[in-house]
Amino acid sequence: MSPLALLSLALHPLTLNPADFRDLEPLKRAIGPARIVQLGELTHGDGTSFELKTRIVQFLHQKAGFEVLIWESGFVDCQDLTSRLANSKNLQSTASEAVFPHWSRSKESIGVFRYAAQTARSRKPLLMAGFDIQSSGTSGNAVFLPLATEVARAANDRTLLSRIAQAALIKPGPAREVTILDLAPEVKSALARASRQTQRKLERQVASFEAYRQMMESHRRFLKLQTGDEFQKGYNLRERENFKNLVWLLENDFKGKKVMLWAHNSHVSHRGADGNYRTPAPGEVMLDSTGRHLKAKYKDQVYSIGVVAQGGTWSWMGQPAQPFAPAAPGSLENLLGKSGYPLGFLDLKSAPSLKKPLPGYLNRQNGTLSSLTWPEIFDGLLYIKTMQPRTTLSR
Repeated sequence: MSPLALLSLALHPLTLNPADFRDLEPLKRAIGPARIVQLGELTHGDGTSFELKTRIVQFLHQKAGFEVLIWESGFVDCQDLTSRLANSKNLQSTASEAVFPHWSRSKESIGVFRYAAQTARSRKPLLMAGFDIQSSGTSGNAVFLPLATEVARAANDRTLLSRIAQAALIKPGPAREVTILDLAPEVKSALARASRQTQRKLERQVASFEAYRQMMESHRRFLKLQTGDEFQKGYNLRERENFKNLVWLLENDFKGKKVMLWAHNSHVSHRGADGNYRTPAPGEVMLDSTGRHLKAKYKDQVYSIGVVAQGGTWSWMGQPAQPFAPAAPGSLENLLGKSGYPLGFLDLKSAPSLKKPLPGYLNRQNGTLSSLTWPEIFDGLLYIKTMQPRTTLSR
């Protein structure tokens, strides 16, 4: 039997049983002493992976000493999310105020917020935060108004306070009026005139706010010029700044704690968003990833888990379910499918047959089949035979 044919035998079967975690013990052994576990997904509409990740979060929290879940959601939006969930009278509403609706309004992932709320007043709460420079909650970019106001008041900048008040009255739309996002450079300048105590407290939030503005400027140029470089520059700026937000959380609020990250495969990848990152040539732009920066800094403290699926469907925030393209003959997905398991976990560090490139899908949202060296991208994989789509919670 060839090394690739043996691949399916290395797959550990998993279930969605919420009452029995014994099948997840191989995952715990593979993670070992790592402090940071990244949990990817193929799309932001993977119902089955949301269910599986919710179960893994609970398992790692209860059985492996992980205390924190950090979302691919607003760094500012998710401030104090743990205490807000603890005091919430409407869990769905509270989650939606902070976390992108892909997850906060999904039947398949609302359980992780419910679990966090249940543990909030225990001796071992599941803490939550966000690492994304973008706004993610129901307030939209208005979430930055209190931050900007606090900085302006600390700097005693009445002109800025007046401009913030005007921006607060502007409704989102195509008109190029001055919005709160446009004021980010002025807020950053005002912070430099505030007390050192205020600077220490808010400098990372303000830096993240300004990076979001720069990213959106790059996105606007991309929409106008339709050049790939503009899209990639904005994307890479987001990845770098998201990494900085994570470092801040890991070294400050959660110093010494074991953390889990919930994000898309493309962000937790160790080799850029498409799995093929290399040092760019002069003038070249390669798609980067937060996970590449994280692995470079924290090395073996990071264990990243991607998701692959042989088939099925996904749904973009309540839209009709879309089918995945069929898994290619000889692809990673098809080889893992020979196990016959509906769900499974593979520790890539113990799969030497994958040291050579093998076709598969890292990102099912764009549907691009790629030849990838999988152990260079992730440390482990969750395999799903048939993905079920995300479904939206009723209000």
